[in-house]
Amino acid sequence: MIVTQRFLLKLLTIDDVNQNYLSWLNPEINSYIEYAKSNTSMKALRSYVGERENRQDVLFLGIFTKDKQHIGNIKYEPINQKNKTAVMGILIGDSNWRGVGVAAEVIKASGDYLVEQYGIDYFIRC
Repeated sequence: MIVTQRFLLKLLTIDDVNQNYLSWLNPEINSYIEYAKSNTSMKALRSYVGERENRQDVLFLGIFTKDKQHIGNIKYEPINQKNKTAVMGILIGDSNWRGVGVAAEVIKASGDYLVEQYGIDYFIRC
């Protein structure tokens, strides 16, 4: 777990997949998210998250408030330790938390973690 001033970043698991999370992937709302462009079901989303659990080349973190409200995700996939690179994507799903500095705070904290734990030198934003 990574702790920031306002948030807890924890490994995302299928237990975190719920109707609220699924609602963030509405293609009419989030057309810029590649995964949201398909009609995603709960089963498909659980499978997507489950496929990334325990993979060495993926760091998939849920962004939670200190009172445990899931407000978004940040994902690094793939992590390439040989080339010291990681591709990053972020989703602030809860619209109440957009535009208030969540991304900057969690990118800084998770980026520092990747540098320390994986030796990553370069981040690619997708």
